[in-house]
Amino acid sequence: MTANKSLLYLINMRKVLSFLLIGLFGLMILPKTILAKQYDNLIELPLDEAQQQELLVIEEPIGEVLGETIVEDVAMDENRGPHFYFGEEVVINENLTGDVYVAGGSVEVNGTIDGDLMVVGGTVVLNGDVIQDVRVGGGTILVNGVVGQNLTIGGGTVMFAPSVMVGNSIVAGAGEISLNGEVLGKVLLGGGAAKLVGNYGSDVKAQLDTIEVAPGVVIAGSLMAQAQTDAQISTEADIKGENLVSVTPVEERERRSDEKMESVGGLLVKATLVEFMMKLMMGVISGGLLIYFLPKFAVQLSDKVILSPMSNLGWGFVYLFLTPIVILLTMVSIVALPIAGVITLFYIFTFMIAKWVSAYAIGVKLAQNLKAKALENKYLGFAVGLLILNAVGFVPVLGWIVEIIAFLIGMGAIFAMVKTNILSKNSKKIKG
Repeated sequence: MTANKSLLYLINMRKVLSFLLIGLFGLMILPKTILAKQYDNLIELPLDEAQQQELLVIEEPIGEVLGETIVEDVAMDENRGPHFYFGEEVVINENLTGDVYVAGGSVEVNGTIDGDLMVVGGTVVLNGDVIQDVRVGGGTILVNGVVGQNLTIGGGTVMFAPSVMVGNSIVAGAGEISLNGEVLGKVLLGGGAAKLVGNYGSDVKAQLDTIEVAPGVVIAGSLMAQAQTDAQISTEADIKGENLVSVTPVEERERRSDEKMESVGGLLVKATLVEFMMKLMMGVISGGLLIYFLPKFAVQLSDKVILSPMSNLGWGFVYLFLTPIVILLTMVSIVALPIAGVITLFYIFTFMIAKWVSAYAIGVKLAQNLKAKALENKYLGFAVGLLILNAVGFVPVLGWIVEIIAFLIGMGAIFAMVKTNILSKNSKKIKG
């Protein structure tokens, strides 16, 4: 189950990442495309000699005053962001200007980024400094550098080195969080276990399974934490504001767990009832239409089911497994392909109506045995039979067995009736 969830998580992460990168590339390329079209629409007007001379006079002092060449200006503009990096292993050593977007299996950022940084990866190491905001998502995340503004981070394991400095707030969620360094703004934590080391310039708020505040920690604001199982706050920690840390009692945790189980159970019951009603309604409508348009066909099938259920069960088993082999054999020849198509369509048709055939037969049998006039109505009898089959189907093990048997009997009755009709027509032709 865990492997399936991990696989779905990776697939969803790949989809989100792909859409993100496409969108970001679009934002980068679209303005350039629009400007290019605008420049293409400009009309180049001829200049006389006096106007050209004026341009030359203006251009020369610019180079002298700036003291730099046009080539250097162009190179500087090209180094501006946004910048995009992706791959199995991404290492960024250069200093970059503008926003940076990175995705990879392993990501390491060593240079200084004058802009925002967004990273998604399996393992992420941030050694460089970021002037603006940082947003990181990954499995294992190690932060060693300086963040000028806000840091938003989410992952499996998140670790901060003592060299970390964050100029504004931190929002972090992870299975295991180890904070260190200096944070000037507020801190908001959520997840599994968290350990706080270092200095914090404002309030620290947390909702975790466990929280530990180490000796020597300085919190200029208040500590407001809700721990599910354990909270260890050192007496040597310096908390300037209020120390509002609470641990959920065992009884409360058990009560909440029971409430969650009850709510999940209630949702499952509701979903099951909705599924039951939808299946019944769709079956009654579809089967009712079949009875309306093919009444003789329905009566003949119900008679076959009632008269020889065991024979139909056997024929249904044979038809279920033999028909796909026949279809494959007929598909070998190009001439027989239309026959294969007809057999396939009929096979699908029998799959759809096999259960309805047995349900209709149950309704007819009930009307005969109970002598209930109401059930003599073919539509009502069918609905009651289908209701019984669907209801029994919810019984573990027994329900599955009953549904399979009903399905095979219905399929066998269809096959037997078609076989009988074909044989009777052939015998008439021979006699004729």
